[in-house]
Amino acid sequence: MKRYNQVILDGQMSLRRIYTIRGVLAVEAILTTDLAVLGGDHRVVCENDLALETLGFVITGRAHSEAVYATIHGWLWSADERAHVVAREVVFHVPPLLREQAVSVMRQLRKGEGLPAVVAVNGWQVNVREVLADVEISGAPV
Repeated sequence: MKRYNQVILDGQMSLRRIYTIRGVLAVEAILTTDLAVLGGDHRVVCENDLALETLGFVITGRAHSEAVYATIHGWLWSADERAHVVAREVVFHVPPLLREQAVSVMRQLRKGEGLPAVVAVNGWQVNVREVLADVEISGAPV
């Protein structure tokens, strides 16, 4: 299914859902490449370490009220009239200081079981559930 089905997208990332399925952490995001009317909203799914990385960058971006821009390399999964891009690489376009802070958040996310209540971003204590208030969190403890 992956053969000859490669996708590269570049745009603004919005996190929609965090979940686990069969013990695998996954995040679903929307990557906006153009106006929605023109078909510019693309569902993207990231799993495992890539999901943690995405969470780290999104939490850091939201803590600073900054939009998160990324380039997604992946492949198109489709069945029945549903489709999404399965990411195999995500390149985040952020300033070096935000990148360092996102790496720090990723380390904090890796330490514990599940999604922590609070993470430190640039010395601030950021309430994770608050900063991800519009994101659906489901499945086993994330």
